[in-house]
Amino acid sequence: MGLLRRAVEQELIAEAEAWEAYRLMRERGGFLPDLAADYFSIQFQV
Repeated sequence: MGLLRRAVEQELIAEAEAWEAYRLMRERGGFLPDLAADYFSIQFQV
């Protein structure tokens, strides 16, 4: 999950694409944790 999160942070993929990849991995049998709704959200620092 960390790789997907970093890809979103570096704007290599969109947040929706990360969620779709996560969904596919779980659907295909991946034993992945439940994630908070904002897990892939980019956190802007001010």
